[in-house]
Amino acid sequence: ALIAFAYIGYYNGLIDELSTTGASEQVDLNDKITTCTCFAELMTTYGEKYLVSGGTIKDSEYFSSIIYNAKTNEYNMDETAGAEYSAEMGNITGVGPIPDSGIDEVELNFAISYNDYFTEFYRRLPETAWIYYTSDNRFVFLYPWVSSKDFKYSEDLKELAFYSVATPENNQFREAVWTPVYLDAAGKGKVVTLSDPVYFGDEFKGVLSIDITIEALSSFLQSNFDGYVIDDENNIIAASKQSAVGSEVISLKDYTGLNDSEIQAVEAAKNDVVQKIGKYYIYKASLNDAPWTVLLVVPQYSIIGRALALTLPEIIIGILLLLGYFVLMNLQKVEELLKKASLTDSLTGLN
Repeated sequence: ALIAFAYIGYYNGLIDELSTTGASEQVDLNDKITTCTCFAELMTTYGEKYLVSGGTIKDSEYFSSIIYNAKTNEYNMDETAGAEYSAEMGNITGVGPIPDSGIDEVELNFAISYNDYFTEFYRRLPETAWIYYTSDNRFVFLYPWVSSKDFKYSEDLKELAFYSVATPENNQFREAVWTPVYLDAAGKGKVVTLSDPVYFGDEFKGVLSIDITIEALSSFLQSNFDGYVIDDENNIIAASKQSAVGSEVISLKDYTGLNDSEIQAVEAAKNDVVQKIGKYYIYKASLNDAPWTVLLVVPQYSIIGRALALTLPEIIIGILLLLGYFVLMNLQKVEELLKKASLTDSLTGLN
């Protein structure tokens, strides 16, 4: 009875742990995602008001660090690498002469003015890979600082997901949107990006973007269970196991071995509760500001095995108690035989 009750207690405890772990991971991811969303919306609002007001910081030491190279017809802020503030400075790289008048100059100024805000955000959310503003006027301001030799603006950037998802053609409601997984052009590996468009009235000016690496997202899923962040098409965005987030995007079905009916059951499953689907227990939760789902999956045999392992001390104690009982019974029988032998003549059977 002790072993049975202990096993049932551990089994139910592991189910509760699955639920608690899933809820905790959901809270952690929601916190980071909401922080990114709020920051992006604040920065785009700030940028749009800056463009309207025509504010300028042209006389700052940052603006004076922009250097134009007539041979390449490009400009950058590579000189900040040797400045005392370089550790807290991004880099602007662009094509063409440096804008020196009109709305184009104002836009370049406001991109530079993002720097202090980017610095503080990066300090508070170190999981961030890059924060940057990509202008439709052919420049990008990237934080933290990277030499133009390693990364610089090119027209090809506008073909990448971080930019294309925010253009008027793909984002008519001017919302902050998350990209699918793609390969970072600046060398940080696979990333997802929150992109928010910036407008000057009805004129599209550029895109504010925040990159988070898949590795950073996966770090929030480390637990005793297999955890995944999946998109609307059940592709794995992040996972507790590195093998699930390799060079190619893997579907949940292909990686876990869930069959079609089980995948459909996962899609129809309720949020925020542990449910049994086929041979698996799952915990499913939606994220507030991203089109993703947190999913914890554990085979039933794993729960059974872990519950048995946790019950092992009770099993050992039970076995020892039984052995002790049998030894005691045998000792009592021997004691009775010895007592009888001491009181009875073995030849006549008389006392």
